[in-house]
Amino acid sequence: MKICHDLESCTGCTACRHICPVSAITMRENSEGFLYPKVNESLCVHCGRCVQVCPQNHVPTYYAPRAVYAVKHRMQSVRERSTSGGMFTALSDWILDQGGVIYGAAFDEAFVVSHIVADNAIERNRMRGSKYVQSVLGDVFAHIESDLRENRYVLFTGTPCQVDGLRNFIGKAHHKLFLVDIVCYGTPSPLLFRDYIQFIQKEYQTDIRWYTFRNKKASWRTGKSFLELENNKAVSKEKTEIFDRLFWSGNIIRTSCYACPYTKPIRISDITIGDCWGLEKILPTFEDAYGVSLCLVNTKQGERIFDEIFQAIECHDISNSLEWQQPRMQSPTERPIAREAFWRDYHRKGFLYVARKYTHWNIFRITIRKIRFVLHRIFG
Repeated sequence: MKICHDLESCTGCTACRHICPVSAITMRENSEGFLYPKVNESLCVHCGRCVQVCPQNHVPTYYAPRAVYAVKHRMQSVRERSTSGGMFTALSDWILDQGGVIYGAAFDEAFVVSHIVADNAIERNRMRGSKYVQSVLGDVFAHIESDLRENRYVLFTGTPCQVDGLRNFIGKAHHKLFLVDIVCYGTPSPLLFRDYIQFIQKEYQTDIRWYTFRNKKASWRTGKSFLELENNKAVSKEKTEIFDRLFWSGNIIRTSCYACPYTKPIRISDITIGDCWGLEKILPTFEDAYGVSLCLVNTKQGERIFDEIFQAIECHDISNSLEWQQPRMQSPTERPIAREAFWRDYHRKGFLYVARKYTHWNIFRITIRKIRFVLHRIFG
């Protein structure tokens, strides 16, 4: 059974695995560390439901934003612990107040990124902050379906492809399901991040106590990865930024990301959140060191929850400006010329070799990418 019309376009959303009535589909890791569906032909009954549910076999249903806002949570302590302005916390707090559940990406104790469920603020707080690794969805879609049957409020946050997969699996809009997607650059390989964590722990002969992809100690705009070791040794800037540089090189993201159909200003979720880049040109007095969220309200369901959280946030309508349209809301990440060479080197010579070669060899390309990004924010 061939599920996706083109394997390279598969996002790993797990909709096919969840919809299979005979559990004939499992998710298997490929040589780059990404999960893809594998069909057990001896179990398959050829019902075709996996083909029907696959988002890549259909043109997505898009929604033009009804309103676009620059948002800050009213509590500075929330923004200090968030990637940008704390919009996710405001949304999820309301769901928790209704006795609902939150699904989002979080680290486990081994720094594997997976989607978890939370029915309290402590567990929800694990979902705060960016995760620049493709998350493992596991049985999340099935759990959400069960929660909705029990008439619980559900908030799901994820990449656009994960949201589209869930929406196809559920099949129709549900008044207690709220879908939130993020502005996504591309999903990096869990295998490479796993290698990076192991490299740091071996290099410093200790475990990692804490890791964040976006550290706000200086400013939310200059945030880079930051980690703390159990033995309190300092990690060099060069080694701390290895994974950042691999990520920004574009070599380690999933192949489907280079042709992503969701990199548009029109969206597939109820609410879209991200960093509010370009704010200095629209509302310079609203910006500060603690971060501001971009919030696109795309549907009536999105308007409903936005109205409910209004007292928890400060916001300004920026719908009339085009500055909020970031590069990854206009086109996908470009496929690097060196991608095939990178993975060939990785499989032949290992993580340390590509970390040394491509985080330095590619530093000019990364700098050019960042310059282009900054120039786009300044000049459009």
